[in-house]
Amino acid sequence: MDEFFGGAQQKGRPEKSKRGRDVVLSMEISFMEAIHGCQKEVQFERVSVCSGCNGSKCKPGTSATNCSACGGSGRVFYKQGFMSIAMECNSCNGEGKSIRNPCMKCYGKGQTNTTVKETINIPKGVDDNMNLRLQKKVIILIDIKYIKGHYSSSGQHGDLYVKIKIKSHLYFKREQLDIYTSNFITISQAVLGGKIKVRTLYGDVNVNIDPGTNDGDTKKLINYV
Repeated sequence: MDEFFGGAQQKGRPEKSKRGRDVVLSMEISFMEAIHGCQKEVQFERVSVCSGCNGSKCKPGTSATNCSACGGSGRVFYKQGFMSIAMECNSCNGEGKSIRNPCMKCYGKGQTNTTVKETINIPKGVDDNMNLRLQKKVIILIDIKYIKGHYSSSGQHGDLYVKIKIKSHLYFKREQLDIYTSNFITISQAVLGGKIKVRTLYGDVNVNIDPGTNDGDTKKLINYV
């Protein structure tokens, strides 16, 4: 209701804090890469600040002027009786500025589409369908700085999300923090016990089979995952 009653006195330029759109990518990595961690290079397109005008939208050496329609406020006011209604200025789209000499590189948009490459560090133990969120100057889950999504005219970037998909492994299966592998033993080993060689994430180890082992029994190996 401030726009109707008394709002006409507040003619400051409206703040636009709209963030840039997020970039969402999918990445497939191997089972062992997920276990041990790895580095991957991603290439994608994003909206970036124009390098020609640095986001000013103006031709280098020139500057914007106040919009003549709204006087630089970004809003125009209409009176209806005792009420005053504020609306976004159509001439400058609420920016409050008029650009007479637009940048020739971005055509006055202040931003351009660019293809970028980033090398990201996939942390050890990343799980399937995990979303890695990469923000500007913020480290979240992975050790990376200055990664960002699309640029907006307000100067705020979106985030970069990388959705991890892990390929299945021939020998190993993961369930949360546990790693499972299956091994066949003979009937005599199941009845009398024995010793077999089992592949682990860090090499083969000898495992003792207890007498009376049944089909489907599990044996826990410590310090091999």
